[in-house]
Amino acid sequence: MKIKTLNKASLLLTCSIIVACGGGGSDEGTKSSSSYTAPLKTTSWTEQQIKTQVLAGYDSRAIVRWEPPVEVNTNDIPRVEAALDRYEKLLGGVVFFDRVSYTPENGIVFVEGGARNGDNSPGCGNVNNSAEPSPTFQHITTQTPDTILPAKYSGLYYIHLGSTECDDEKTSVDHGPYASAIAEHELGHALGVHAHFDGFEGEEGLIQPEFFNVIYNLYANPIGALENEVSISIVEVGQFGE
Repeated sequence: MKIKTLNKASLLLTCSIIVACGGGGSDEGTKSSSSYTAPLKTTSWTEQQIKTQVLAGYDSRAIVRWEPPVEVNTNDIPRVEAALDRYEKLLGGVVFFDRVSYTPENGIVFVEGGARNGDNSPGCGNVNNSAEPSPTFQHITTQTPDTILPAKYSGLYYIHLGSTECDDEKTSVDHGPYASAIAEHELGHALGVHAHFDGFEGEEGLIQPEFFNVIYNLYANPIGALENEVSISIVEVGQFGE
């Protein structure tokens, strides 16, 4: 579900969505199998398939994303630190973070516990706008001077990891197959990958080549680039570093 409203005075757009992944509820993003098959490093997707998901976020007409560095409070959670490190190393510098110890006005805060599925049952991980448990969040954007459409994310987002029904670290190891996989997945949502798709269903990290290509191309393109200006490069997991 996507609801958009325009505040003409402040040129802020908000988009309310339900994004909840994995865990003990019936959320459609949850995997039913405990088996794990290592993915190939190269995606089988075409450039058009990647572009479709790159533009499937806030506004299908243009690139909408954060302007790095993104301020992130990890709350000293080791698997979150690992997730940020992997984003910066694997993606070749298109995404990078400013690690802070305070609650940023515009940025992301990771917290232990309180994850919710779409039906508000306890889950493995989700994004919202509050330190309190909630299955929904709003992406807020602002218009930059050189873009036609509001194209830059702003505001405060919380990523909840784990709940009374899900140990996200254990689930990540079982399905990811490493401890930061769910943290990487939820960070992908906060950074602008809204929809679930094959290779980005709830418990996969950057090791999945489809997700890897979508997040890479979202941030390799300029903020506000219109659909006909978006350039897609097919990249391999590990191409820029391990």
